[in-house]
Amino acid sequence: MVLIGDFLMYAEHRVMHIVPFLRNHIHSVHHKYTTVFSWAGGWVHPAEDAVVVACVIVTPWLIRAHPLSFWVYVVLWVVCLIDEHSGHDVWWSPARWMPFHIGGGGLPHDIHHTPFTTRNYGFMLCLWDQIFHTYESTDSWALKMARKRIIENEKAALLVKTNTFETEQQTEREAEKLRHTNTD
Repeated sequence: MVLIGDFLMYAEHRVMHIVPFLRNHIHSVHHKYTTVFSWAGGWVHPAEDAVVVACVIVTPWLIRAHPLSFWVYVVLWVVCLIDEHSGHDVWWSPARWMPFHIGGGGLPHDIHHTPFTTRNYGFMLCLWDQIFHTYESTDSWALKMARKRIIENEKAALLVKTNTFETEQQTEREAEKLRHTNTD
């Protein structure tokens, strides 16, 4: 049930990004939040919400799941929704319970919510992203972010040096003007 339902969610999410109209008019509601937090997971356009609910309900219905199995699946689905939009990568995340690093979780979905990212569409699992080559490794992303921070820090340091140098030159020019004014 989890595999089929998660595949449907992956497909729905990827289609929402691929089709320009859906991305710009429907899914963009959800992506207004670039910094994720748990409630952002449920902040979606009503049309997308209907499709997502259908993806969740259709799987247990197709396999004729027992009602208890259905409700366990729905609870797991909601927990994963909150976890992946929590903005935290914690040891007790349900994604960490899954073997072979196929669990999604907060960090891969944080990457997805960064601007201009076309990666990590998976919901409960990152398995589909790995299979369809849309997975951005959290390790490579962390490395990119670290490099970006280093470059930003170097730019900031250079800006401070430049501003300090320009300020010193301006101060020297003003002092020179004062000297000329006082000697006249």
